[in-house]
Amino acid sequence: MISQILILALFSISALVSVFNKKAGYILVAISSAIFLALSIYQYDGAISMFSIIASSVWLLSSIFSIQYDNYGKWLSPLYTTTILGMVIILESTNYLSFLAGWEIMTIPSYVAIGLVRKEFRPAFVFMAFSEFSTALILSSFIIASSMTGTFEFTNLVSPIPLIIATFGFMIKMGIFPFLVTEWLPIAHGTAPSNLSAVLSATMTLMGVFGIFKMTTLTLQIPETFSVILMGIGAFTVFFGALYAYVNENIKGILGFSTIENNGAILVALSLLMITKQLQMTEIENIATVIVLLYAFAHSIAKTGLFLSAGLQEGQSITYAKKIRNVEIGLVLLASSMSGLLPNLGGVATWSLLENLFMLSYLLHNVVSTVFIVSGAIIAMGEGFATAMLVRYINYLSLFRNSKEHLSPIKRIPIILAGVLVLILGFTLTYAVYPYSNSESILGMLSKTVILTTYGQSTFGGISPLYIAILITAFSIVAYVVFGKPRIRKTETWNNGVNDQEEYTAFGMANNIR
Repeated sequence: MISQILILALFSISALVSVFNKKAGYILVAISSAIFLALSIYQYDGAISMFSIIASSVWLLSSIFSIQYDNYGKWLSPLYTTTILGMVIILESTNYLSFLAGWEIMTIPSYVAIGLVRKEFRPAFVFMAFSEFSTALILSSFIIASSMTGTFEFTNLVSPIPLIIATFGFMIKMGIFPFLVTEWLPIAHGTAPSNLSAVLSATMTLMGVFGIFKMTTLTLQIPETFSVILMGIGAFTVFFGALYAYVNENIKGILGFSTIENNGAILVALSLLMITKQLQMTEIENIATVIVLLYAFAHSIAKTGLFLSAGLQEGQSITYAKKIRNVEIGLVLLASSMSGLLPNLGGVATWSLLENLFMLSYLLHNVVSTVFIVSGAIIAMGEGFATAMLVRYINYLSLFRNSKEHLSPIKRIPIILAGVLVLILGFTLTYAVYPYSNSESILGMLSKTVILTTYGQSTFGGISPLYIAILITAFSIVAYVVFGKPRIRKTETWNNGVNDQEEYTAFGMANNIR
């Protein structure tokens, strides 16, 4: 209780100070986030604490970046800090009322920032319309839940109705299909200043994940049909989110659709959690919980770094993006994690989700198993598009024809640190939270270094992020020693038959899908 009061006081003071001095506000938010992160790790008590660790990590990185980024006048800083304060209230809430209060405190300043700071009011109105639709559903759910239990405190629910209604409310905030087709999330998040965009895409959508997870843990009986429908919705969201991102020409629009794609994968993991909880398949339920957390962590950190990199651009066209120096390694690591490639944290999450979908389909061996197989296949295709989309993103933002501009450490370090985090956490955090690993040597790999998908006495598969990291490092060193530094070879550019362009455009690169 004392730590909760301390955290709320720190973020409230940060919001107040930011009204008078924006840089001081960002510095205080960074300090408050670091304290919140330290307390969450020290008082760690499972999945709920992990959401606080994820959110505070994002706020720390984005607030440091904001110190030199904010050129939007005096109001962005207080609106930014108040948005974060609302999320802190959500994470610290113990009842429906405080959760709703935090939800609105998080939403309203973001609406003002999107419209007032950038002077673009349509995206702000679109954001607010969908946000209040979300709030209406969540409020209805909480009213039903409190009337059932006779209290506003979070307690177990015998009926799944509050969960079902609230889930759709939280899905709106996450931009999930069918709300994906309105493109409201890329429009709103893309219009906001980049430091706020990072907070919205990385942690405001995380609050939706947190809400669904919270209601799932409280609900005793979850209809299997509802969980299966969610899985299908999540899989289609992964596919179409990645597809839309790949053909998009707007830098922030690409990242907005990428957020939707990742939220779709998290929704599939949540549906896997619901199904296995209802079927009392505790082993897979435990893994599903870990998958949700790994996906959420990987997405939040990577999306923070990527949106911060977008903030270094002067325009929004990816073809004519300014090539950023000094952050190439960070962007490559962030993109590879978001692509679901091992040994990054995103790669571990993607492998675990697909592996457990196929394992559950084998174990149940019924008509519903088809849903798991098809969902896994659709997610795999979506991840392929995501890889192509992110290769396209880092190509045009960083890898080729770099500018001569050198970034200051305050702008550079958060992006690089985000990339390093998703790499290191892939072969450290995974072992800390994953419930099953090998107790004996497997194919020469040391005990406790292989994470396994198991049920009962059967092991279905395993992967070792640590050994993958070691092998990639070793092969890279050998290749460098043998072949030396790569040489650049220039060739004549083919640009879809257009001869008056100096280089291959991002539009042309996406034409194979368009």
